[in-house]
Amino acid sequence: MEKLQKYLNQSYLSYALVSITAFLIIFSRRPDAVLNPQFWAEDGKMWFQQAYNNGISTALFTSEAGYFQTISRIVAAISQFFPFEYAPLIFNFSAIAAKITVVFFLLSKRIEKILPDTVSRIFAAFIYLALPHSYETHANLTNVQWHLALLSCLIIVSTPSADKISKVFDYFIVSVSALSGPFCLLLLPIATVKYWFGREKHVLILLIILLGGCFVQGISLMINERPTRAPLGASLKLLMKIVGGHWFVSSIIGEKGFAWTLRHPFWKDGVSAMINLGGFGLLIYTFLKSKIELRLLIIFAALIVISALISPAVSSDAPQWTVMWFAAIGSRYWLIPNFCFLLSLFWLAKNSPLKWLKYVSIGLLLLSSAGICVDWKYPPYVDYEFQKHAAEFNNAAVGSEVVIPINPNWEMRLVKK
Repeated sequence: MEKLQKYLNQSYLSYALVSITAFLIIFSRRPDAVLNPQFWAEDGKMWFQQAYNNGISTALFTSEAGYFQTISRIVAAISQFFPFEYAPLIFNFSAIAAKITVVFFLLSKRIEKILPDTVSRIFAAFIYLALPHSYETHANLTNVQWHLALLSCLIIVSTPSADKISKVFDYFIVSVSALSGPFCLLLLPIATVKYWFGREKHVLILLIILLGGCFVQGISLMINERPTRAPLGASLKLLMKIVGGHWFVSSIIGEKGFAWTLRHPFWKDGVSAMINLGGFGLLIYTFLKSKIELRLLIIFAALIVISALISPAVSSDAPQWTVMWFAAIGSRYWLIPNFCFLLSLFWLAKNSPLKWLKYVSIGLLLLSSAGICVDWKYPPYVDYEFQKHAAEFNNAAVGSEVVIPINPNWEMRLVKK
């Protein structure tokens, strides 16, 4: 009994240390997310505004951009039971908690087929927290769906746990993710392949959950019109520049490093072609030599890139691909691909039988520390003095409409009750 209690105490201590460390890393990258929390985009304009004005139940079953965003709706519903001035903090803490949950999973032995030792798992968790080119997905609820999608993919490819609580956790996360954005459509083939080769009952249940999510999201996409977007403006040259820049260059030298290259005569067609050739060569080699778990993660990253290129939402007037080329635009699309690329480099550095390839991978990983450093500190959101507007809203007359400015230069309109 004493040994069991000692083990439990050690477990609780390790959970606390991991949570605190992960939180401090997230906090250090943009302290204002906690010290001066503000709504970001749909956080205020859609999730909170609709939950407050239309009611929780109505908002929960309202689609946005053609599909359901359940995780954001749930947090918005919970925030209604707290004073209005705390709502942005609740949103941000929920996003941070989701990110820390991914960290715990990356550190668990369930992904030992991808990362067999503790040091490797610590490296992966740190890379995930320190990932360059991830400003858009950092500590805001609107883009927490991307972290849930990564976590769901890791759950699908990981070794199932015999623990009932872990199984419930898996089913819950994948269910919420399937109803939070269109990722279930991309995760379905991943789960199908995993079940085909492993015939695991646990994966079959996850597959059924994803099928249900695809059915719900598919019906929603059919009956709800997608917002009108600018034309795609696709071309082979832009394809090379977008993929080479966002997926491979930004993974190594960061978003700021990528932006620096765009200000110099660096991006010649031949250079972008060579970058893509090298980047895809490394990914393909990793795919061919690694186990199915890492292969499926690479496939998921590739599916996200393909989907982002086919149907991006980065511009309402200029051609999508023309805008998408810029370093700071649409970084949410590259969160999972960038993480997967760095993870592949780490796998090559440890496992490649070719010495020259091992050294290349180690060199790129060392160089990626530059990208981590230059992208570490993210700029704070524009201070629209939310607390002042919250006080004005609390003192407003019942029935009056209060307009509150939010980032990025949007507005939230609440009808006081």
